[in-house]
Amino acid sequence: MTPPTPYFIAVHAGAGAFSTDPTRTAELKAAMAAACEAGAAVLLATGNTTPPLPGDPALAAAAAAVACLEDWPGANAGLGSSLTESGTVECDASAMAGDGAWGGVGAARGVAHPATVAAALAAESRLPMPLGRVRPIMLAGAGVRAWAERRGLGVLALADEQPSPRALGWQVTPRAREQWGRWSAMAAAQACVEEADAGGGGGPAAKRRRPNGRAGLPGHLSPPPGPPPADGLGEDDDPPPHDTVGAVVVCGRTGTVAAAVSSGGLALKAPGRVGEAAVFGAGCWAADGRRGASTPATTSPPPALPPGVAGVAASVSGVGEAVIRSMLARRAAAAVGDGAGGHDGAAASLAAAVADAATAGVGVQPGAPVDCGALAVRAVCEEAGGSAPLTISGVEAAVAAQADGMAFAYRWEGGGGGGSGEELLRRGRKQTLGFSVCVSLVGGRRNGARLVRLDTV
Repeated sequence: MTPPTPYFIAVHAGAGAFSTDPTRTAELKAAMAAACEAGAAVLLATGNTTPPLPGDPALAAAAAAVACLEDWPGANAGLGSSLTESGTVECDASAMAGDGAWGGVGAARGVAHPATVAAALAAESRLPMPLGRVRPIMLAGAGVRAWAERRGLGVLALADEQPSPRALGWQVTPRAREQWGRWSAMAAAQACVEEADAGGGGGPAAKRRRPNGRAGLPGHLSPPPGPPPADGLGEDDDPPPHDTVGAVVVCGRTGTVAAAVSSGGLALKAPGRVGEAAVFGAGCWAADGRRGASTPATTSPPPALPPGVAGVAASVSGVGEAVIRSMLARRAAAAVGDGAGGHDGAAASLAAAVADAATAGVGVQPGAPVDCGALAVRAVCEEAGGSAPLTISGVEAAVAAQADGMAFAYRWEGGGGGGSGEELLRRGRKQTLGFSVCVSLVGGRRNGARLVRLDTV
């Protein structure tokens, strides 16, 4: 009997506020478990020829796991994304393989699975082009949908350059529509108050901006029958959709790692705004311990990793403007990759990087920290010479968040078995959440899984 392919895969559903309703918590955990299963199915498939990423099981698995979360309406990615000021969905995503291949998409509209498009960009970036041309590694706006459509990836077919109300409403869920209407009204009311306080008075221009129930909503956001939502958020209201989703993958068969991330962005963001999920080094990061023999010379080598580390990968969540300034994904991967302090030390190092990103000069109020979180993994190995794939013996994963909570799940299989887990961490006051898990891909056992609560400075 052929031994099972050893692997480790973990996903996150963002850092932020989560509903305390048990039913919603169960739905969240089930969605994350399904995403882990989707990624594992790619890793275990014979030949690993999943289009459009043949021969790259780790990258394909990361994209598949994130695509599963992009299809879940409870996530702020793909279906169910937060809406722009104009009431439309614009998604950001990126994916990175351990050999340094990276792809990203920003402000993408009409694309079912932005992370899959980003992974396809990363995979194609390895291929040369004739006439000295250079393949893109990042696309934005309408160019994302056009590129994806030419490759048969999931897009919404548009009849013309001016999308119809149906097209504009694609991926807009009733929950996102309701929250957009509520928050838009609140923002308009606040703008009127600020104008009045500034001496602008209540002239015609101010009156035009005042919220007036259902009037003035774009066609694709026309609310269903029933009373309009009340102003403000009550105690029983759902929190806003949590942030960015992502995945990290370790493939024991090939000795490689990969990561992916996807986000609908901030609610009421400016159209065209691009967040950390689409930015190199900010949203996700992956680096193998050694470049494989088949890696093209055109691919930049990843930074050197300490001896005994086969690879590192990270996927992050948080307020994009702060995460971009801190390059959090790359820092998160470095934090767990240094090997100091074992897997508890990895969680502590990751928590320090997250706390620093949360105070990177951008806040809702001056000086106030913003939500940030990171999921990172370190694959450990036995030293081997030559260009053969590294033999991965174990995985040490860590999660850290400076937010009200962070949700993640993991799944692994090794020589002697496997396991899985789904977690929703909630923070105590003035504490940074930290969680670490260490598994053996040789013996198939989980050596430890623990929650670490660290006081913030």
